[in-house]
Amino acid sequence: VNALLSCLLLNNTPNELRMILVDPKRVELTGYNGVPHLLAPVVVEAEQVVGALQWVQREMDARYHRFSQVGARNIVDYNGKNSPALPYMLVLIDELADLMMLAPDETERHSPAWPSWRAPPAFTWCWLPNVPPWTWSPA
Repeated sequence: VNALLSCLLLNNTPNELRMILVDPKRVELTGYNGVPHLLAPVVVEAEQVVGALQWVQREMDARYHRFSQVGARNIVDYNGKNSPALPYMLVLIDELADLMMLAPDETERHSPAWPSWRAPPAFTWCWLPNVPPWTWSPA
């Protein structure tokens, strides 16, 4: 995760990439607080997570509306036709299972559409499972 975030931070300006990091355990991602790419400090409270996810949902809907107004199919098309360009968005959730335990109803209410039809407005969702390293095998 740190390698991924470091690569993204080094290769993108805050105008090109904005991030929301969710860390219910409070130990994995809080070191990124203060990074200019963050839309807000790392989210650690369940109540804050719900608000952040609601904001993301509204932002995705707003982007769909903007795209449809200019006939853009994706963020590359949109940014090619408009200035200033919209930044890519990364929503990284560490331990989605922990979040589901802390706020199951709210998390589930906002999660069903994430990976499917809502992805095109240039939002990347990343869930980090709690998998011991000895059980993981690369493809």
